[in-house]
Amino acid sequence: MFVLMADADVMIMADFSEAARQLVQPRGIAGVVATSPPWLISGRGDVDRERWQELFAAGGLPPPVFDCPHPGRGIYYAREGGMENAPAYFNFGFVLGTRDAMNAIAKTFHQDYLLAADFAPFAAQAGLTLSIIRNAIHYQTLPLRYNFWGDYRYHQAFPDEAADMRILHYLNGPFLKDRDIESPAHVAVWLEAHRDDEGSHAQFLWNAIAKAHAAVLAER
Repeated sequence: MFVLMADADVMIMADFSEAARQLVQPRGIAGVVATSPPWLISGRGDVDRERWQELFAAGGLPPPVFDCPHPGRGIYYAREGGMENAPAYFNFGFVLGTRDAMNAIAKTFHQDYLLAADFAPFAAQAGLTLSIIRNAIHYQTLPLRYNFWGDYRYHQAFPDEAADMRILHYLNGPFLKDRDIESPAHVAVWLEAHRDDEGSHAQFLWNAIAKAHAAVLAER
């Protein structure tokens, strides 16, 4: 049995059972590493290595292992301007875990979140990192197709992942969760307004939303 944590602004575009098959450990978790280092992207400078070490120490954990590459390096931030790798720091858009892993994390996550809130931006994601390490959860990084941002920079930089997209994370717009997703009728209005948008990324996003919209209408 598996537990999926997913943001409200994601669309499941295709089968993602392959991700579940990678969780071969009873206490396993998998996700896409967050695009950028949390302190750097929050405008606090290139201090992520030091701050992660401080956070782990405050949580009574051994020093962090930086073995999960940030996919946004060289795209969302300069290669020389921030860390290349993170600890098990997953974007919350799509995180999949086994029942045993999630039950273990559930016992410590609240306190780890509160601890992270005193140290880190994106405290929920950082708190999850602490709980993964604290509970010796076997973590697995997933390719971007399982949490693909609806942003032109991802589309340009990772065309193969875009072509095999399983989960669309549309947090960046122009399709907006607090405006365009209220009902199928709202989605239809957006699709009509953006039908003729120019550019490969605009058409990529339009086609994905049109596909999801058609699937919803077919179930009604």
